[in-house]
Amino acid sequence: MNRTQRRLPWVTVSVCAAVMLAVGGLAYFFSPSMVVLFRAGRVIKPYYIPSESMLPTLNVNDRIMPLALPTQKIDRGMILLFNVADGVRVARAVGLAGDTIEMRDGILFINSSAALQRPIGPGPTLSDGTKTQMMAERLPDEDQEHLVLDAGASEGDNTALVRVPAGSIFVLGDNRDFAADSRFPLSQLGVEMVPASGVIGIVDTLYWSKDRARIGAPIDRSVPRQVAP
Repeated sequence: MNRTQRRLPWVTVSVCAAVMLAVGGLAYFFSPSMVVLFRAGRVIKPYYIPSESMLPTLNVNDRIMPLALPTQKIDRGMILLFNVADGVRVARAVGLAGDTIEMRDGILFINSSAALQRPIGPGPTLSDGTKTQMMAERLPDEDQEHLVLDAGASEGDNTALVRVPAGSIFVLGDNRDFAADSRFPLSQLGVEMVPASGVIGIVDTLYWSKDRARIGAPIDRSVPRQVAP
């Protein structure tokens, strides 16, 4: 047996060990994503978040696969992925068929009841340098708070009272002052009222994010009492 033959087993063992470590590392890294992807009812088609309209809840380049849900089970506060004339959008459902919706000085009113808001602390700085304030918001009849951003006075802070027609949903972006949502017509890149038939599914979690801790976690996690400045 020559020297090369004597070394071959050790080379093989080393290669196998390296492969096993790599496979184990990949399994550890991607296991949260696998849990999300194989949940029953998942729409097995990847989508990514291209804009800041849903900050701080959804970050740019977050990856999602929505959960299919019958339209009659869509409720206020759910984040929806839906089709519109120019493609696919994501936003939070705030008004259902028959609801009246109005914005007054940045506060959402549903059926004449104000959504409760409380300041949390400084929010993220947007890509154009705009500073934001983090707010915790709870819609009437919503089970828990969710986070929204306030960047000061904006065009969408005050709107006319509208009633959501049958078969439609009124949606808002969580980045309230930088979201083209149901407050705006299609001509202003908004979405107007979203047809319930156009809903692809609800966004309940992420299957990929730069922040690995967010993968597989509920989108609207418990809102902190205060965010450190």
